[in-house]
Amino acid sequence: MKENRISTILSLVSFMQFMFLGFGGGFVSEIIKLQPDGMILFWTSLFSLILGIVILYLYVEVFSKTKY
Repeated sequence: MKENRISTILSLVSFMQFMFLGFGGGFVSEIIKLQPDGMILFWTSLFSLILGIVILYLYVEVFSKTKY
């Protein structure tokens, strides 16, 4: 049962990492444009920050469950 939960959490984290890469790529592409849009910069950086925090939390949860 514990292994199923851990594998589910890890698959969720890997999906979120792809989303994080997408938002990060959108943020970088908006930065290198000649006239960046402020709202796109705000939303992509906000979602990247939120996803980064959630990914970190889920990894900490997995490491705490597999510590012992």
